[in-house]
Amino acid sequence: MKNLNGKKKIKKVNKQEYSDSKLSIHIKKTVLKLFYVLIGIISIYQMIFIVSTTITGKTYVEISGISIITINNDLMQPSINKNALVILKKIDNNEYLAKGEIIGYTINDSIRINRIINIINNNGNTYYITKSDMNFHEDIEPVQKKDVKGKILIEIPGIGFLVKIAESKVTTIFIIIFLIIKFNYNKYVYKRNIVRLRKTE
Repeated sequence: MKNLNGKKKIKKVNKQEYSDSKLSIHIKKTVLKLFYVLIGIISIYQMIFIVSTTITGKTYVEISGISIITINNDLMQPSINKNALVILKKIDNNEYLAKGEIIGYTINDSIRINRIINIINNNGNTYYITKSDMNFHEDIEPVQKKDVKGKILIEIPGIGFLVKIAESKVTTIFIIIFLIIKFNYNKYVYKRNIVRLRKTE
């Protein structure tokens, strides 16, 4: 567009609008980067989960004496809340466990988290009487030391549901579809840039 003198009219850009636009682009890029990081973390965990459960035949991740468990109930409140992520560290054969400690032990190919309320030594064998904090009665069966997976190394509240999402087959399918779409989109962008470069030559 030209003015009366025939000169091209230059549209003035408001500094505030420019700043807001720049900030909006920065936020979008940051959100996109965080999304890619999240997809990457979930993908890595899924690979670990699939390999670990396939090799061991267990329903939880276990690597080098470390077991990763998600809490699906309120039985250990207020010590451990539902949806917490619990990481157990394997105990040594000669390591002593005291009354009041919270342990994880195997039962029916899964891990249960309970508190030791009593210890029984019988003919050289050690048995632990356990109970959930929310239960009034102790567990029926005592826990043998060989069944103890370990003591709590780390407990992270509230992120257990994210681990469950990561372990879901639906999430696996979503990530595969996303990676296929992303690969084809990057391939399309690459070809388009090559065409543009050839046109400018």
